[in-house]
Amino acid sequence: MNTDMIEEAEVVTSEEVMPKYEFKPNVNYQWKPEDIFTLSGERLNILHNTLHMVFNGDVPTSKAWVALHEMYKLTSEIIKENVEQGKILPAEKD
Repeated sequence: MNTDMIEEAEVVTSEEVMPKYEFKPNVNYQWKPEDIFTLSGERLNILHNTLHMVFNGDVPTSKAWVALHEMYKLTSEIIKENVEQGKILPAEKD
């Protein structure tokens, strides 16, 4: 039987290994021009169709504003996801 003394182990939680980043809607965020973000086909479709609709005047102005608001919510979701993954950071204050 091995009777060597075992040193006390320190327990490390996953939060200590990978810090938790929190998205705050009123904070300005920044990323580098060379950063790469991935879009699902569904998200690309929303972005593309909204821009197409607005620039080609295919819909009444009120419907275009609703579509732009949905596009804004989508881009906010993308930023939020990447903030929580630590890929996007709060902008430095001047």
